[in-house]
Amino acid sequence: MNCRGYVDLGCYFMSVVHAVQWEVEKWGGVPPDVTRVVKALREGVKAVEAGGGEKELKGLVGRYETAYGLTDPVEIMKGLGQGDLASPERSKLLLSVIATAVNKTCEGAKVAGTDERVSTLFFADDGMILADDVQTLGRAFETIWMVTQIAGLSMQIKNKKKSAWSATYWESDGTEKDVEGWEIRMPDGTLIPQGRAAIITWEDAVKIEEARVEVLRSKGIANGKPRAAIYGDRQSGLQHEHAYANATAALYDGGEVEALAESGNG
Repeated sequence: MNCRGYVDLGCYFMSVVHAVQWEVEKWGGVPPDVTRVVKALREGVKAVEAGGGEKELKGLVGRYETAYGLTDPVEIMKGLGQGDLASPERSKLLLSVIATAVNKTCEGAKVAGTDERVSTLFFADDGMILADDVQTLGRAFETIWMVTQIAGLSMQIKNKKKSAWSATYWESDGTEKDVEGWEIRMPDGTLIPQGRAAIITWEDAVKIEEARVEVLRSKGIANGKPRAAIYGDRQSGLQHEHAYANATAALYDGGEVEALAESGNG
C-alpha cells in the first residue's frame, strides 16, 4: 500500500510567531548573538548611552489599508519576512520541529533498494507525508495539526486544493486501485479530504495531446506536426515521459507552452 498526505501550511512565512522562532533557534543551536540581532531588528531594542540617555531602535511596524485610509502603525509580531535572504534558512528550523515530531509517530515509507524510511518531504510550506498504511498516515496528520496549533501556524484544509490524502494498492494483475472506506479527521473533527490517484496511460496522453492540438489549431496557432502523430511511432525514441509532459501542457494555454518550449526554457 502506498499512502500519501499533502500538507499546506497556509501563509507560513508570514505566520511564524516571533516568540516561538526564538525558542526554536535556541533548540536548533543557532548562536545566541545571531538570534539577538535578528530579534532586535524585528522587535526593536533600547540601550542606555554613556550620558544616561536612551537610544532606541524601533521594531517592525505596519499599517492596514482600509476604505478610510491607512491605520496607525501597529507592531508586527509574526512573520519571518518573506523575501528576506535569511528567511528560507530560518524557516527550515521550525519545519524541522514538525518533521522531527512526525518521525516519532510515523515510521515512513521504505525507500526502494535501501533499508531507509522517509516520513516527510517539505518544499517551502508544502509538505508530503509518506506511510505504508492509512492508520499511520492519520497519526502523522494529527501530529502536524497539533504542532501547528502549538506553534501558532495553520494547516490549510479546503476541499482538495490544500491539505489532502490519497492511498493506493496494486491488484495481482498490476492494476492500481484507490483505498476505500477510510476517513482521516483532525482532533477538532475536521475531515481531511481524500484525493484519487491520477493514473495516466499512454492512450490517455495521446488523446489529451490530440485535443490540445485541435484547440490550438482552432485558435489559428500553428504548432507544426502534431506530437500525437509522433507518439504513434514508438521507434522515434520518445518514451512515456515525453507523452506525460506534453499531456500536462493541456492544462495551460497552448500558445504560451509552445513559445516556452521553442525558447528552450520549458
